[in-house]
Amino acid sequence: MVNPCSRGVERKQPTTEKQKHGTGRAGQVSVIMEGLYLSGARAVRQARLRDLGVTCVVNSTVELPLVPLDDVEVVLVRVSDAPSSDLAAHLDAITDKIDDVRGSGRRVLVHCVAGVSRSPAIILAYLVKYADMSLRQAFLHVRSVRPNIRPNAGFFSQLIEFERRVRGSTSVTLVKDTNLGLSIPDVCEDELKVLRDTRWARMIHERRNFERLYA
Repeated sequence: MVNPCSRGVERKQPTTEKQKHGTGRAGQVSVIMEGLYLSGARAVRQARLRDLGVTCVVNSTVELPLVPLDDVEVVLVRVSDAPSSDLAAHLDAITDKIDDVRGSGRRVLVHCVAGVSRSPAIILAYLVKYADMSLRQAFLHVRSVRPNIRPNAGFFSQLIEFERRVRGSTSVTLVKDTNLGLSIPDVCEDELKVLRDTRWARMIHERRNFERLYA
């Protein structure tokens, strides 16, 4: 396993105008650590990649076409954003690839459609395998940089098994919530507490979004 010390987590930097470019969070590029970025598809533009110095893009979608980018290697991870999707089959190969890119001093951006479920799941697996983080630590770090990340329960289940295999133990468990009838990662229980508070009408909309993500 590569020692991550020379490629450690960067301190969170103020959002720049370049990072703000785009529509909503899907258009923002989040800096996970030196040489590793996370975004939605809207951020994947030639000029943006050039500004960031990105030379490798990981496209983790099935919906989006393969768009050639000048002087940028594009790696496809074809997986749908569904709990039943077999993300685990790709994790070793794609995390090894990311580390190879960073190990050579280059920069890589991982994206899906919105930068919420699939691409964060891949980033979490990378941090578990190559940054000496538990899955819980990795999730809390990535969420501090990109607060809207929510890998679905199927991905979390596969990440838990990935952590068990890579680190020999697990730090996250899936908790069955009887009120929602869903399995929720315990690392997301703070969100669950908010959802249980139905005093505000806006919670109905948020509850539906949560059910869609963790069903």
